[in-house]
Amino acid sequence: MFETKDGHVFFGGYTDRFWKTTCEYFGEPELLNDSEIDTMPKRFILETYNRKVLPKINEWFSRYTSQELQDALADKVPLTSINSMDKVLEDPQLNYRNMFIDGKYGDTSVKVFGTPIKMSGTPLKPSQRAPEIGENNAEIYEEFLGYDEKKLEELHQRGVL
Repeated sequence: MFETKDGHVFFGGYTDRFWKTTCEYFGEPELLNDSEIDTMPKRFILETYNRKVLPKINEWFSRYTSQELQDALADKVPLTSINSMDKVLEDPQLNYRNMFIDGKYGDTSVKVFGTPIKMSGTPLKPSQRAPEIGENNAEIYEEFLGYDEKKLEELHQRGVL
């Protein structure tokens, strides 16, 4: 994840081909001849990455907005904006694919993620609502800790739960 002028982007352009494209785009093709970072394995040596690669990418990306980088590079290297939930919920492609379904949490209506697999004959509906905070504690304590009702009552009386 790299910071931009207005947010963050994911960048995965570390293979030799993508690194070449990135260096050339940012006007620094001489980096391709730097013997410390001229191959992907060398770029991934942690000390070298932290000293040379990471600062260079941070320098490049900090000069642009996320959208500017995406417009310029997304069809050339693995790069995409990292969106807030508000932006995700407004995404035209996700909405076109009906990726959000209406759900309930208590008395509140919420949007929840649907499935990416769409079948016209069997549309997915949420099978149950999400539990309220603490609603399933007794079942969890029993299943994972082996506590029975007597043990839970004892812990409640002692103020542990």
